[in-house]
Amino acid sequence: MVLLGFLWNGLLSRFDGIALMVVFGLILWYLYREEREGRETFRDEEAEEAVEVVEAEGHSWWYYLGLSGVFVIGLIIGSELAVRGARGLVTAFSLNQTVFGMTFVGIAMALEEVTLVIAPVR
Repeated sequence: MVLLGFLWNGLLSRFDGIALMVVFGLILWYLYREEREGRETFRDEEAEEAVEVVEAEGHSWWYYLGLSGVFVIGLIIGSELAVRGARGLVTAFSLNQTVFGMTFVGIAMALEEVTLVIAPVR
């Protein structure tokens, strides 16, 4: 419900993106706090295995915080490159932005679903 406010004017600015990242960070902090206090919010066998692997590696929490930061920076750079590439394709081929966006997003989501189904079956 909170996130719908960002769509009110029909645009998603960089400031909106930063605000959404802050909301995401708060959600992660809440989940971390709940797990730290022993209240299992989202636990399953895979999570338990991941915790065991992380504990066996023996890295400090700074290591994982640094990795998370690197991943966020990579996500931001990758998103910016994708937007610039899409804008270039739309301009080069004189395509309608809405149709291109709907087609590209549809294909990307379909491919994601296919890989999520195929990986466990394999």
